[in-house]
Amino acid sequence: MADNFNKDDFKNGKKISALRKKISHLRFFIYVFLAASVLMTSVALLWIYSTFYQPSFETYFSKPTEPVKALLYLSPKTGHYKVGEEFLVDILVNTKGNNVNVAAAYLIYSASKMEVVSIHTSDSVFNMIAEEKILEKEGKIFLTIGKPTPGVNVYNGKVGTIRFKAIEKSNPFVDNIYFDFREGSPDYSAVFLDNKIGTNILEDVRGAKIFID
Repeated sequence: MADNFNKDDFKNGKKISALRKKISHLRFFIYVFLAASVLMTSVALLWIYSTFYQPSFETYFSKPTEPVKALLYLSPKTGHYKVGEEFLVDILVNTKGNNVNVAAAYLIYSASKMEVVSIHTSDSVFNMIAEEKILEKEGKIFLTIGKPTPGVNVYNGKVGTIRFKAIEKSNPFVDNIYFDFREGSPDYSAVFLDNKIGTNILEDVRGAKIFID
């Protein structure tokens, strides 16, 4: 009888060992399943948070936001005229894709070499003149012109045209018609964004070099 007991005990031990292995394998698969579920849930929650709750941000690989800016410049950039001849200089604006409703063009010119005959704004992209002044002795021109909302959005829009008369020979090394400009200051040449608070977005200007023979 002792031998039978030992044999039965041995058989039962093998069954228990096999059962333990099965339980161990089952427990492993359960752990893997739970870990995968937790990981997938975390990824889903992170995606939902980043998409609907977290504010957008730029990474190193993100395309940088284009700064809001505008340009004022004169055309032609270079001109050759004779003493006594009249010539035109256009004031142009590039709003760089922004809507603007006011442009202030403050120009300085060589008063000993040329004089201002007139200012024309009939073909301007703006339609309301706020300021139009010529200071002959100082050689300064003030032209502020605007348009109600939505303003203008142009790549090469005309602000106005100045008619000059050449009065003395000139062979300039630098621009002798140029903008009185200080970046960010509304007290100089400026272009104001149509955003209800009038942000000055004029970033740069370009004058003109006029040769007189």
